[in-house]
Amino acid sequence: WTSSTIGSAAVSGVNTVDNTEQVYLAAPIAGEYIITVNYTATLTGGLQGFSLIVSGETAPWVNEPNSTGDNYTENFDGTGAPLNGKPTTTGGGTWIANSIVTDNGDCTTSAGSAVLPVDPVPNRIYTVSMDFNHVSTGASWTGLGFCSAPPTSALGGSNNSDRFSNNPTGYAWMLYNDSQQIVTYEGPKAGTTNNGGGGPYANSIHTMSVVLDTTGDGSTFTANYQIDGTSITGGPQLIDAVTVAGINYVGFSQTTLSSGSKVDNFSLTSRPAGTYGTWATANGIAGEPAAGDFDNDGLANLVEYALGLNPITATPSPGSVDGGILSFNKGAAAVSNGDVTFTIERSDDLGVTDPWTEVNPLVNDTSKIFYQLPSVPGQTTVFTRLKIVQTP
Repeated sequence: WTSSTIGSAAVSGVNTVDNTEQVYLAAPIAGEYIITVNYTATLTGGLQGFSLIVSGETAPWVNEPNSTGDNYTENFDGTGAPLNGKPTTTGGGTWIANSIVTDNGDCTTSAGSAVLPVDPVPNRIYTVSMDFNHVSTGASWTGLGFCSAPPTSALGGSNNSDRFSNNPTGYAWMLYNDSQQIVTYEGPKAGTTNNGGGGPYANSIHTMSVVLDTTGDGSTFTANYQIDGTSITGGPQLIDAVTVAGINYVGFSQTTLSSGSKVDNFSLTSRPAGTYGTWATANGIAGEPAAGDFDNDGLANLVEYALGLNPITATPSPGSVDGGILSFNKGAAAVSNGDVTFTIERSDDLGVTDPWTEVNPLVNDTSKIFYQLPSVPGQTTVFTRLKIVQTP
C-alpha cells in the first residue's frame, strides 16, 4: 500500500512515502509462502536493519541472507556417516566435505576438509571456532579458517594456496602440526610459523579460533588467530593481498591424524564491527581505556558505554528501583555491537562471607535488564549489583 501524500487515501503500489510496507493477501490459500525482503539502489555499509511482522501464521524460521552475516553451529552428534550434504546443527547451512570427513567429528589417517558457504561484507566481525583433539602421527595437522573454494581431494598441494582447496584467491586460516607449531596463512602467500604460539596442545582438547574483522571498504581485512582465546600472532594481522569478496567458505581441515583425534563444537558467529573503541571515538573520549572514568562520576567508561550514558558529563547513579524492581536501560551501541554482557548478582554482605551469586533477572532483553529484589523474612539487608563484562 502507498499514497501520494500522508493525508491521502492509500492505494496498492510501491511505497515511496514512508518506511513501512504492507503486503496483504485477501484470500490466501493453504501452502508454503516465502517472504523476501530486498532493496533498491544501494545500502550504506551494505547493511540495513528491518523488522518483519507476519500475521495469520507463525513463521517457522527467518533465514537471513549471507549479506547480513552467517551464524552456524555444528555439534557433530552423528553416527559416523559422511558429513557431506548434512545440515548444520543450527543456522540452516549444508556441509560440503570430502568423503572421509564424518558427522561425529572423528578424524582419520586420510586427508579431508569440510566447509560451509559464507559471504562476508564490510564492517562486520566473523568468528569461527572449533574444539580439537590432535593425536599425532608424525606428519599430521588440524586446520581451521576461511577459504575461497570448496574442498579438493589433494589438500595442501601448494604452500601459497589455502589448504582446503589449493585456491590462491583469498583466505585466512591456521593449522596446528606435529612439530607443535601453529602456522597461519594470510592471503596468497607462504604460511607464517609461529613457534612462540606453539605448545603442548596435542593429545588434549583445545579451542582454535580465527577472528575476521572486515572494518573498512572491503579492500583489506584483518585476521586474529587464537588458541584457547589467546592470540598466537600478537593480535590481528593485516591481509591486503586479497579482498573481503575473495572469502566464500569457512570450515576445517585435517590430515593423517591418529585414532582418537576429534573435532567438536564448530561455530561461526558474526556481529557489527563497532566496539567500545568506536563508541569512545564517536563520543569524544578517543583512546580512553574502558576501565577509566573520563568524567570522574564514579562510573567506568565501559559502564557508560554499556548503559548508553554520556561519558564526558557526570551522570547520577544509573538504574532505578520501583516497587521492589531494580532496572537498568541498556545502551543501543553496546547491544548492537554485542561486546558486553549484563548480569545481576546478589550477596547478603557484599561478598565478605556470602559470595556474589548470579541471579535470574525478571527481564533481560535488548533494551533493559530488570530484577525483582527478594523479600526474605527476618532479613533487613540484601545487596544487588549489575555486572558488566567486556567480551572479545
